[in-house]
Amino acid sequence: MGAKLSEIKFTLSCFWLTGVLLKTIILLSILTAKTSPAIAQDLNIDCHEYLNSLQKPPSDYYEVNNKAVKYVRILYLVPADSSVKPEYALSLKNAVVHLQQWYKEQLYGKKTFNLLPDPIIEIYQTQHNAEWYSTNSNGSYWMWFWNNVTDDAFKLTGGRFWDPNNIWVIYIDAFNACGQCGGCGGLGTAVISANDLRGLTGQPWMPICPGEGREYTPCRYAGGLGHELGHAFGLPHPPGCEEGLPGCDRNSIMWFGYITYPNTYFSENEKATLINSPFINKIKLRECYYDCADLLHNYFYKEEIDLDICEGESYFAERQWQTKTGTYYDTLQTIYGCDSIIITHLTVHDTYESTANAEICGGESYFADEEWQAEAGTYYDSLMTVYGCDSVIITNLSVHEKIE
Repeated sequence: MGAKLSEIKFTLSCFWLTGVLLKTIILLSILTAKTSPAIAQDLNIDCHEYLNSLQKPPSDYYEVNNKAVKYVRILYLVPADSSVKPEYALSLKNAVVHLQQWYKEQLYGKKTFNLLPDPIIEIYQTQHNAEWYSTNSNGSYWMWFWNNVTDDAFKLTGGRFWDPNNIWVIYIDAFNACGQCGGCGGLGTAVISANDLRGLTGQPWMPICPGEGREYTPCRYAGGLGHELGHAFGLPHPPGCEEGLPGCDRNSIMWFGYITYPNTYFSENEKATLINSPFINKIKLRECYYDCADLLHNYFYKEEIDLDICEGESYFAERQWQTKTGTYYDTLQTIYGCDSIIITHLTVHDTYESTANAEICGGESYFADEEWQAEAGTYYDSLMTVYGCDSVIITNLSVHEKIE
């Protein structure tokens, strides 16, 4: 029979709820009908061991639809009493694309996660007001926010925990209450509250608990996304960190390193876990410059092309066929969310036609039409200019009789 969370006797380290550990309580709601309670049959276990046990997927997780394209899905939930904030969607898109590139750099430049092509950020209006997510009783108190947000998100999308085809990252424009998890990841899912949306746009942190105050750049919140996404992929906190042991790798993004993002890293063990994840694949990215300190720009990849064509030819630019010399601009959306601005410098070169009148005497010859000519007539030669354009020379050849 399952047990309530209040019945579990944790070690002292588990009560560090006001700090990082609240993030790792990843999903103690499992014992509140979210998943099978059998996982916690032995309640007299260390907190760290217990939390790690929650990160083990079902036995068929790597077998179901293993040939399907697998995505990291980014949701932006808008409560019923709120409206869509375009700056949240833009900064979140930029942050996740920045993070996608950072993951690839960490994984030896070879692998990263795949984003849904269009749109990268999926926006849904929910049926509940923002306050409801932190006040509606749903499992243990510290999991109310998580449980309420995931319940609504999965109803809207058809998603689920340990989804074999999708990792779910759920942002919501609502605040958790003090003592609730407003930034958690696990079970193939991450839930992140309004404070991170504010942080991505450079707004100050709204205190949740008395005396709380934080001032960070948007990079820290992009790093926070990388941290929670790591948990969703199955990464725990580094060994020894929750126990406060000296060997704790505190600069890893999976501990305090997310605060200094992008100047952080995955440990070699963390990299090994990610590389073997079915959600991490070889993906060709078009490199695009993103500054995580300023995520409110429409960043783009710029490519300039110098092109030469000949008179009578055309080139497709600015959504139509161009036949005149000029500079043309095309803006394209790549599947990775980085706008491509293609600047085409088009030069149209003339084709040439010239006429030459040549006279020779009988018995002489003149080279035209690619051979020596000895008879009167009109001959044509086609030559190529340095730009590949045809140049036609018309030779009118006259042959005069030789006077004895």
